[in-house]
Amino acid sequence: MNSNVIENMQARIAKWIEDQIGLSELWGLGIDPFFSISQSTFAIRVLLWNNNKRTAELKRKLKLIAEKLLSDEFPKYTRSYSWFVYLFADEIYEQSPNELKKMVEIIISLKNDDGGWGHGKSGTSRLNSGDFHILPTSLAILALSKSASYIPPNIPIIKEGVKLIINWLNKSTVNEIALKSIALLAIYESQTHDVNVEFYSKHIESLKSELSNKDNLRPLTIANAAGNLDTPYYLHTPAWGLVTLSAIGDNISTLENKLFLYHHLVKLVDSDGAVRFSESDKDLFIYKAFNVYFAFKQFSESVSKDRLLDSIINDPDAIKKLVINNKKKTRLEIFIGSSTEGLDVARKIKAEFEEDSFDAILWTQNVFRPSSTPIESLENALEKFDFALLVLTPDDIEISRGIIKPAVRDNVLFELGLFIGKLSRNRVFMVHPRNIDIKIPTDLLGVKPETYDDDKYKNNPQAAIGTACDNIRNEIMRISKETVDSAVIFER
Repeated sequence: MNSNVIENMQARIAKWIEDQIGLSELWGLGIDPFFSISQSTFAIRVLLWNNNKRTAELKRKLKLIAEKLLSDEFPKYTRSYSWFVYLFADEIYEQSPNELKKMVEIIISLKNDDGGWGHGKSGTSRLNSGDFHILPTSLAILALSKSASYIPPNIPIIKEGVKLIINWLNKSTVNEIALKSIALLAIYESQTHDVNVEFYSKHIESLKSELSNKDNLRPLTIANAAGNLDTPYYLHTPAWGLVTLSAIGDNISTLENKLFLYHHLVKLVDSDGAVRFSESDKDLFIYKAFNVYFAFKQFSESVSKDRLLDSIINDPDAIKKLVINNKKKTRLEIFIGSSTEGLDVARKIKAEFEEDSFDAILWTQNVFRPSSTPIESLENALEKFDFALLVLTPDDIEISRGIIKPAVRDNVLFELGLFIGKLSRNRVFMVHPRNIDIKIPTDLLGVKPETYDDDKYKNNPQAAIGTACDNIRNEIMRISKETVDSAVIFER
């Protein structure tokens, strides 16, 4: 199994949502205008994310919901407009830039005098409702930040809201984990650059610690300040924890937390795609399904960038194994392979890397062990090394279509292909003499080789291969720095 596991689960959730709405008007989902519009918003977003066949119809309904929200009759709840703009800014702008502008203006108008947003009360006027709450404030910041791609952002208003969120987060009494997650996400998405890395590090570490406790992974009901909602408004702890950890920071311990949360959420999805926050949960709201779908989406996108998803998706303990392996290893390692005839070049290349911060290991240095077959030794090498370098020397002769050419030894090409398949092309290098027309498989023509002058090599080997080694060294250090910057280092 692989990442299709998540895709299949998302498809099940989307199918369950589609079964709930059927062919009816999407806002006919509840007894309250706010609830109906909210559930419709989440339903359409999931179905469009899932490439639903009803896309044209769904976009028409999206237009109708926008008109409802902009009508004078609709109660002005911060959450309704903020969710809609945050999830659909691209689609709204595509349909009508003016509608997006009006919604942003409404969100700003609902701001309290203190700079934050409240839940609002029944009726049409929500100005200065005086019921500051971290959820609508965070949602408003997310919406204003998302719309900034199309509408010049009101930086002072965003910064004022972010300041309130930061003050809330810094209170020692804060224990609402799901709200803490969405608050951190709002600050991050706002791109207020006066918030430093130390701030995120401190609060993400605290969040990770709280999310690793199974007792904390229970539903969190957000009480409406006006107290007039007939249906609880859920913000699910593991789902929003996973969303936030997928967006902010990414190191090996964060990955462990994300996998733990993912496997917790998997258990909450019924075979038909319905989402229950607990075994006794009988309230199957679309909002719950949206929470989990969104978390799966963010999780899969964050880990697939590091080629990890296929390795960990079915193994809850996979990250622990990676952590154990990672602790054993303090330096990166590059495998240097060649034919027996090309071993002299390989040795000279290894010598060039002796003073570097990574270890260069020749294929002759206990890689192929007497107790193992060659293929077994190669399989072990694939798991051990972070980079590979193959020296391609003209050791054989090949006749192809009547043309005789020097060719690379088959086993060297085989090893080259194996390492590319395991490590990806950017972590595998090939070096060959540039003044000899070597027969190389056409599949490798898209891989840029490093070359050296064979005639120069005969007189001054280190000088001949120096430039090639410098280029490889620079590329290894560049890739290693990117890996450290994204804080995902593990033994491949």
